[in-house]
Amino acid sequence: MKKINVYSLFQIFLITVMGFVWTGCSTKEEIIPDTKPLQIEALPAGNVTASIVTLNAEVQYLNDEVVLDHGFMIMGVNNSNPEKVSLGKTVKAGPINLEYKSKSVFEPDAYYSYYYYIQTEKQLYQSKSISFMVKDFWVDQQSVLPITLGDTLHLTGKFEQLNNYTIVKVSNMYPQRELSIVKRDKEFMDILIPKDLGNHGQTMTILLSKSINGQNSNFGREQSLANIKLLGKVEFNANGPHYFGDDIPIKSYGLSWSVSNFNLIVGNSILSYFNDNDKINLSGLNITQQSIRLGYYNGVDTIIVKQKLELIRPNQDIFETTDIVAHPRQMNTMRFTNLLRYFGSDYYNMKIFVGDSLSSGPVYYGPDSMHFQMPQLTDGSYKVTINTPQYGNIVLKKPIEIKKLKYEIQNKVPYYIGDEVTLKGNFLDNCNYVIKINDYEIFSGAAKNSMLKFKLWNANFGKERFQVGIGGGDYYPVYPDEGETIDVPGIRIDSFSPTSGYAGDIVTITGKGFANMYSMVNVFVGDVPAKVISYNNNSVKIYVPITIRKGPVPIRMMYYIPNGEVVASQKFEAK
Repeated sequence: MKKINVYSLFQIFLITVMGFVWTGCSTKEEIIPDTKPLQIEALPAGNVTASIVTLNAEVQYLNDEVVLDHGFMIMGVNNSNPEKVSLGKTVKAGPINLEYKSKSVFEPDAYYSYYYYIQTEKQLYQSKSISFMVKDFWVDQQSVLPITLGDTLHLTGKFEQLNNYTIVKVSNMYPQRELSIVKRDKEFMDILIPKDLGNHGQTMTILLSKSINGQNSNFGREQSLANIKLLGKVEFNANGPHYFGDDIPIKSYGLSWSVSNFNLIVGNSILSYFNDNDKINLSGLNITQQSIRLGYYNGVDTIIVKQKLELIRPNQDIFETTDIVAHPRQMNTMRFTNLLRYFGSDYYNMKIFVGDSLSSGPVYYGPDSMHFQMPQLTDGSYKVTINTPQYGNIVLKKPIEIKKLKYEIQNKVPYYIGDEVTLKGNFLDNCNYVIKINDYEIFSGAAKNSMLKFKLWNANFGKERFQVGIGGGDYYPVYPDEGETIDVPGIRIDSFSPTSGYAGDIVTITGKGFANMYSMVNVFVGDVPAKVISYNNNSVKIYVPITIRKGPVPIRMMYYIPNGEVVASQKFEAK
């Protein structure tokens, strides 16, 4: 029992000492204020209607500052007419929402803004502003609307929010222009699209714009109303009889060269539109009737106008051939009156038939004539028919007589180079003829009195063939047969004078066939080449070579087509 009491006194003593030590080591407790700034953020508006909008914000961090007020500040168009909406002094961290009802309907194409604020005893905290726009009207037509220039655009939808001073204009246009509102009410709006608003195929956005009052003011707030695609338009001016080659006056709207997806309709033909001069041409059409419908396709609709085009058709009197007698494959001339007026630039599509055969070969067109090649026909008389895509067949009054070319050599004797050869046959006075030897033309010209006369040259010695062609000049000649054979003996030396002389003397050699002397023949005195002074068909003048040896030496001529030589029958006496 005594032992227990001692232990209790010691325990009390220890506790007393430890309490004293603990009490001596402790400090006084202090409260430190939170100085970190508040963090707030305005969030996008929600549930936007014509007059009500939900304003959103978030308090991300609160400190120990005493809040005096918090709420939203709402600004009108261009930050005008600010309105403060207080939510009181009590604020907690987290989202803040306010359903705000405007005193008046929001402008249809205006931007509004708001920000969230907290006012403490120390300072004003303000978030970044958030913008929103109210659209309480709509258009039923949401896709791109095709509209012809000059027509009225009809829109349906809800238009109650629009007022009388709302302006209609087009996006991306300078200078700006106002479009006319023809008629409107709460459920529709009719807008006139000007004829000169833009180009075919061009897309535009129709905008509602509320102007700012005041002199020299610009357009104000804008709101997209509808997307449109412009369609070009053509007005024809084709009253009364009309020549095919004359331009058809038109008035076009929104069209230019190479416009796509726009076609003119003329008769049963569809023409691509390639014009910017207020006219169209009928070239390229197969017209078979006088009354021609006119219209156009604008990529969406086909429009046929009431008036028809009345064409003036040509008759046989405007055509005439100059040669009523011709050879097969001969070039002939067709003369005409007002060809371009009747056919325009389509005259090149004209086909000429002699009998039932189509003329062929090169064809040349002039302002009042054209040249065509006769078909390969047997002798006889044939009607001439002109066929055109526009008018079909037109038969000329006068037929053409065909005569196959026939001829023969008048004197069938040997001919030396340079001799004149005469051919007699059924040559025509108004036809050009060409004579060819060795694929080389040696004559081109007309016949006289049914005869052709030409000089023989560029021929090989021996049996040589020549051909008579029809044409030449501006046309490629046509050779109807294999031609005739002529005997070309070559070169002939008859004599020379003087028969003797010195080096440097002039000797004249007479004979036949010297016409090609320069290019085909060399002259030798003995074995020494002699210089040719001059020559013609019947004589050659040469110098006696300086290096000639004295005594009698031969005079000879060497030719190369074919190779050979001719030696004078007597010798020259060199002194």
